[in-house]
Amino acid sequence: MEKVLIESKERGLLLQKPSKLGTGKTIPIAQRTDYIQTTENGLIDLKKQLKNLKNGNHLQTKMTKNYLSIKLSCL
Repeated sequence: MEKVLIESKERGLLLQKPSKLGTGKTIPIAQRTDYIQTTENGLIDLKKQLKNLKNGNHLQTKMTKNYLSIKLSCL
């Protein structure tokens, strides 16, 4: 989890540890409460929004690859 938080900070995503961790098939490992980027007028800033979505996607891909490589090396 610490790696996810560090990587998110480097990408400007500023993810946080969720208040409650689950124990099911899928569990949240990080969250972002201020994910909607707005302009000074309160309108959605599409440019910033798309940049954050791309950064989030890159982070998810990187963390998934790291997880899979760890899981495969344990087999």
